Parts: sequence; structure tokens; C-alpha cells
Amino acid sequence: MRIDRLSPADVTQLAVDTGAAPMNIAAVLVLADGADDTSLADLLVRRSLAVSRLRHRLLRPPPGCGGPLWVDAPHHAPEQHVTRRVLAGGGTRAVLDEAALLACTPFDRSRPLWAATVFTGWDEDGGRAALVLVAHHVVVDGLGGLEVLALLADPGRPAPDVEPLPAPSTLQLAHAAGADRIRHVLGAPRAVARTARGLRELGVRHDRPRPAAVTSLNAPTGRARRLWVTEVALDAVLDRAHRLGGTLNDVVVAAVVGGLAGLLGDRGEHADEIVVSVPVTARTGAGDRMGNHTGVMPVAVPTGLTADATVAAVTARTASHRGAGRGASAAPLGVWFRAMARVGLFGRFVDRQRMIHTFETNMRGPAQRLAFGGHQVETIVPIAVNPGNVSVSFATLSYAGRLVVVVIADLRLAAAGEALAARIGRLLVPGTPG
Repeated sequence: MRIDRLSPADVTQLAVDTGAAPMNIAAVLVLADGADDTSLADLLVRRSLAVSRLRHRLLRPPPGCGGPLWVDAPHHAPEQHVTRRVLAGGGTRAVLDEAALLACTPFDRSRPLWAATVFTGWDEDGGRAALVLVAHHVVVDGLGGLEVLALLADPGRPAPDVEPLPAPSTLQLAHAAGADRIRHVLGAPRAVARTARGLRELGVRHDRPRPAAVTSLNAPTGRARRLWVTEVALDAVLDRAHRLGGTLNDVVVAAVVGGLAGLLGDRGEHADEIVVSVPVTARTGAGDRMGNHTGVMPVAVPTGLTADATVAAVTARTASHRGAGRGASAAPLGVWFRAMARVGLFGRFVDRQRMIHTFETNMRGPAQRLAFGGHQVETIVPIAVNPGNVSVSFATLSYAGRLVVVVIADLRLAAAGEALAARIGRLLVPGTPG
């Protein structure tokens, strides 16, 4: 019998989901004029059947029978995961506020961990629709989510004849757990090597990590978030990155650091360095692989530099980390986080941590516009909700010639969010309006 256990990285996502805000990821898709909410909802229901994980639920076996696993949700009805909402105007701001609420709503873990909402009525001028797709991070990471999105978009993929994944018996689970333990013992040398690569990726092989400077960026956070978006031409950012010898994400991280340094200055604060946690993917190709395949790379960036000098500083620091295996840091961090979660200390740790000031995630989206039901997707706004004392984080996506940077902030930062997003937009391509 096939048993689909969660990977260690997936178990980590469950273990760290201890804060007021759930560990969800989401995307807002703004569609061109004329989309009908009923037809879009029906389309999502049908096409979700092509993604097997969207019909699975979590199952925690009895003690001694191994870790959590995925099984088919009994009587799965995808239409229960897709809703329609009509807003009374409000424009894009209204959609972003609704998306933030949905992204911060915990899932019922006895059911498949995803939801979709079709919004109409918000665009008073053009009659556009918006789709908000939300999933728990244990289901898929950001890049995997883009692959799932491609399956849901036109032309879609027929639901395959897939092998059922029923809940196994306790005897079957005990037998599988024994086999898992044997594989674990045989794979121990490889696991040790992965951990060593992960430590090198985290930069602790030669340098003892320093605590991040104490600032108001690390403050207790609640359950709610608010979103602000800045959007620029992708080619302009790529040209600047190439001119400065860095990557697209180097430019984004530099803009984030400059924006946060300016925010601290407005508050009468200063930090010599701002530490940004940047994800590093272990994915090596396309495919609708579910789960998590990502490590992290903390990047300490000096403040007080010119915009171009900040990019150079980021480039120098990220280049020094590229010798380690892609995403290898997930192994040591996962062991550490799961151990703290088992003894009830992870929540206290992330609420008081001094390792980083913020998170920034960057995903390469489709170069050409997607479509749903024949209606082009004009914009995709990525959202990632993080736990702990990081009051503001950032999600970046390139899509169809545009670069979107999303400021995701606790409500305590609401007054500064719009100005922060505008400042980052100016720093991405200095000298351009806006």
C-alpha cells in the first residue's frame, strides 16, 4: 500500500505554525474585463481535480507508527473550497484587504488545506474580477505554487487517473514506520553531509553569526496583516542588475534594505546592518511537485550606502554563500526548529529571535500572461505570512514583463506601509518617477 509521508521540510512547516498568524501562502490574480464569477468558480472546481494534493488531508498516525502523512479526504467536495464574493467597490485596495484576511485565516486541518475566492464588484470602472488562492505552506512552497497555478490556468489539464490514497490501517502504518526507520539508518551518512552543506549555506562554518541590531522592526505581531504593492518594469531592474554585476534578487534585497533603513530613520532609529532572510530553492526542474524544497540564506547588508553601493554589498554577500548546496540549510534549521517545537519553545523563540529583521522571497513567474477561462491575468500579487516578531516582510514576483514587490506588514505598521512600498519602488530603479 502506498503511504505518502510528509518530508522533514514539510513537518517543519507544521511545527513552526504556532503563532497568531497561520503559515499560509497566497496569490491575488487580477483578471481582464468581463470575467463571470460563476464560470470562474466552476472552472476552478473542475481544474483543482488535476492537482492530487488539493484533495488530500493530513493524518497523524498513532504513536510509534511514524510521522504525519497525506490521505484522501473522505467525501472530498472541491466546490466547498471555492467561494464567490461581490464587493461594493473599493478598487484594488479592497481586494488586497480581503486577500490579507483570507491569507491570515487558519485552515481546518481535518480537510484539504486550500481555498479559492472569486471577487467581483470591486472594479467600478472596468468590471474586472480577481481570484485569491490560499494554501497552507505545508501543501506547497512558493515556486511549487506557481507550478500548480500553471495547471489551473488555461488550457488546464484533465484530471488524471490517479492511485487512491486511503487512510492505512494501524498495522500497515507500523510496518511502514519500520521500513522508514531502516531507510533512515541507511541514509544517515547522506543526512550528515546535507547538514554540513546546510551549515555552510548558513554561513556558520567560518563566521560566528552576530545578533541582528535591536530595532522596532522586530516587534510582537498579531494575526492580521495588510498589503501594499509596488510594480516596475522588469527589464529596467534586470538591466540595472547586469550593469552592477548582481542578480535581480540582489537589487530587490538592496531596495528592501534601503526602504527599511529609511523607515527606521523616520522613526529616529538606526541600524548599521539590516539582516534579510532570503529563501534558496532546492528545486532543479519543472513539475507539479508538492511540498517544500527551500532553505534560507541570511544576508546582513550595511546601511548608509548609495543605492548602487548597497546592491554591490548584497552581491558580495550572496556570492559568498553560493558554494553550498541549493536549499541545503533546510536540513539543520529543520532539525533545530522541530526540536524546539516538540518541547514547546519555538513560539517563544520566534517571538524573541534576534537572527533576522525581515524575510524577502523572490519567485520567477511566467514570462507570458496566463489566462483563466479565456480572460488574461493582468497582475499576480504574491503573499506569504510569517510567524514571530518580524513585523514586515516582502514577496517578489516577476510576471509578464513586470516586477511586483509586495510589502506584507503587521497592522501596527499600517501607517508606514504605503510610504515604504513607494520608497522601495524608487530604489529598484533610481531616477524613475514613483
